Amino acid sequence: AERLPHLIWASHRLPHDILQIVPLHLPIGGMLALCSNAVIYMKEHGTSFCQTLNPCAALGGEIAQLKGIDIKDENSLEIQLTGCSVVVLSPTTLLFSVQPLGRLYCAHLVLETRDVVADIVWTSPGMASPASSMCSFGEEFVFLAASASAGGCSLLKMTP
Repeated sequence: AERLPHLIWASHRLPHDILQIVPLHLPIGGMLALCSNAVIYMKEHGTSFCQTLNPCAALGGEIAQLKGIDIKDENSLEIQLTGCSVVVLSPTTLLFSVQPLGRLYCAHLVLETRDVVADIVWTSPGMASPASSMCSFGEEFVFLAASASAGGCSLLKMTP
């Protein structure tokens, strides 16, 4: 028998510049939609929000058209996600390598309840070679794949 896809969940009127969808581990669940200038947290049965990361987020007007989604203004961070790599370290922590310099950012999901994300707090633990890809080994180690011209590959040990 032929298998056919079945639509489980749909969301409309999202920005056209979504670069990547990052599924979030349980118990939180849901996903992060990464745009060039914003991050959108969405969950099928739960509250969604959009966090703008730099002043360019307001230029296209698409963020303002998001219906039923709270907008959290974090433009002062001046983070631009085009070409970034991301890896989930734990249910509440993601690591980003931002192009072109390789600045690292940790996105910490702030929980309102056990499985509801209320906010995202960004910290920058430092710099590394700009990664084209990353993978984690548990919550402690992250492998950054980068070209030799960008500084080569690195293995990072994440400490609390």
